[in-house]
Amino acid sequence: MHSQHCPPYLIKPNSEELAMLVNDNASKDVREILTASHLAHIPNILLSQGAEGTVLRTKETCYQYTIPKIKVVNPVGSGDSSVAGFCYGLAQTQSSVEATKYAMAAGVCNAMEHRTGYIDLTNYQHVLSQINCTKVAQQHD
Repeated sequence: MHSQHCPPYLIKPNSEELAMLVNDNASKDVREILTASHLAHIPNILLSQGAEGTVLRTKETCYQYTIPKIKVVNPVGSGDSSVAGFCYGLAQTQSSVEATKYAMAAGVCNAMEHRTGYIDLTNYQHVLSQINCTKVAQQHD
């Protein structure tokens, strides 16, 4: 079965992984890379940018998310925590745009802990309230 017949709902690459997906190591314009034609069938691309936050590309729009500055204790598992946060947001009937805030809060909270994959829920609500989202580009067909 070819993957375009059953595309993923979400991928969460970092910048290097995304460049490899599109065979483009030269482009510095994230939005240009995110709109590569062979990624068009993926409804949500969550581009991890570490302390710089995240870019979400939906079918319609690109959004930039900023996260609070924290003391990183252990970043291992933050990507997985982000995906779990996104899924939790969707399970709470949030849009992809809102679910990404849940994702960012989960990833940040994981990085604040010694234990991998652990999130302190008291920190979570505080961090969630500090996640900012800005629409940065409209997609064109």
